[in-house]
Amino acid sequence: MKNSEIMIVRDTKFFCYRGQWFSPVVDYENTFRHYLSVFNSTTILGKLYVCDRPVGNIASGPGVKIDGIMIRGGFKLLSLFVGALTRAFLFCFLDRKTKIILRIPGVFPQIVGLVLIMFRHAFAVEVVADPADEYDTAALGNHLPYAKLLKLFMVWSTKQLTAHATATAYVTKNVLQRKYPPGKIDRSFGFTSTILRDEAFVKMPLSVKRFTTGKIRMVHVGSMQHRLKGQDIVIKALNILIHRQIDASVEFIGDGNSRVCLENLAKELGLSNRCKFHGFISSLAEIRRILDKADIFVLPSRREGLPRALLEAMARGLPAVATSIAGIPELLESDWLIRRDCVSSLVEILQHAAMSPKVLAIQSKKNLMKAREYQVENVYPQRLDFYNVIKNG
Repeated sequence: MKNSEIMIVRDTKFFCYRGQWFSPVVDYENTFRHYLSVFNSTTILGKLYVCDRPVGNIASGPGVKIDGIMIRGGFKLLSLFVGALTRAFLFCFLDRKTKIILRIPGVFPQIVGLVLIMFRHAFAVEVVADPADEYDTAALGNHLPYAKLLKLFMVWSTKQLTAHATATAYVTKNVLQRKYPPGKIDRSFGFTSTILRDEAFVKMPLSVKRFTTGKIRMVHVGSMQHRLKGQDIVIKALNILIHRQIDASVEFIGDGNSRVCLENLAKELGLSNRCKFHGFISSLAEIRRILDKADIFVLPSRREGLPRALLEAMARGLPAVATSIAGIPELLESDWLIRRDCVSSLVEILQHAAMSPKVLAIQSKKNLMKAREYQVENVYPQRLDFYNVIKNG
């Protein structure tokens, strides 16, 4: 019988418009509703903003409530710190019955978690990325004096939280587990948070006839917050490919504070007609339509866990190239991995792919098969086991 509540603490931004909560990165149906298969109600704690238009997808719904810390004006870091401490003390002294999952890394959940450790309050964690990448100055474009200290704190606190958690879940099978080991191995799980249902998959891989020798149409899906997803690397690689007489182009799906800089970079290099910026797209059908026109998916990220965008592209039978960080090597063979921030290695892989339709067709088949390992029926039982351990613990 479902008789418990779950509180999910995460660093996500939620935007309130006319009493409804929205998010550009998560949604009710695919991100939060599944908690209700074990818990009778779910509260998501995040960073809250008021906006004058809908931003992204609807995040709340029946059985799922959005709450957290309201962020207004300046002093955002101070507001986050004070709010996190306040929430943590409320958990420890007023609400010890509600189960808690900390989705890390994130400043908000990790401050809460350290207070919970201090007062011996039980909690579980979901580790969805490597904080060593997430908070690296190269990824954030942050050269402030405290940036390196923040990274050290986030790595240290992640190790503390996984060691003290009553249950741990990782988006990787082995990579993050080795770096941030669980305190209770028998209560540790590895599964993706991405839900791939039947409609996410193409029926057949792409054939050789689908590709044109000397031509490569790239697609990139990811946030444009800071420099996390490496769109600048793609644009620089595109510039070199054009100079090498490869008929290359790229379509970007996503938005964020770096979009103007990326558009300016493309313009400065004379690539405006080769780069298409779609902005944020909420419709999965539209995203799949754009993916299905492409020849290859590119993701030279500076931080990742097990990228949802990469898995979804692979489910469409797309060949892919991505950075060799976090869980990505669990998805792609070494020939399709690049070093972080390495434009030249991306160029070499893309040039070889553009001249080798047969290679692309082979990789399409391999990627589709690998993506099927992450189909919902293969992943969901582990997710339910994790939730039930929390509920009964």
